[in-house]
Amino acid sequence: MKPSEATWKHQMNRQTLRLMYAAYGLMRGKSFSQIENKNKEGVYSLNEHKTAIGKIISRYVLEEKV
Repeated sequence: MKPSEATWKHQMNRQTLRLMYAAYGLMRGKSFSQIENKNKEGVYSLNEHKTAIGKIISRYVLEEKV
């Protein structure tokens, strides 16, 4: 595997796991501020990924009911 491909896959996996962790936290009743620290500007960067997190949650909620 080329180093550039390994770096790209690492970044993609890291982002996927971060969003899954956020979805897990939300399903447990936590807020974004409890899940992840603020960045330098004081904004929770998870707000930018609400749609993706919602899709993860809906996928696992549907699987649980089956």
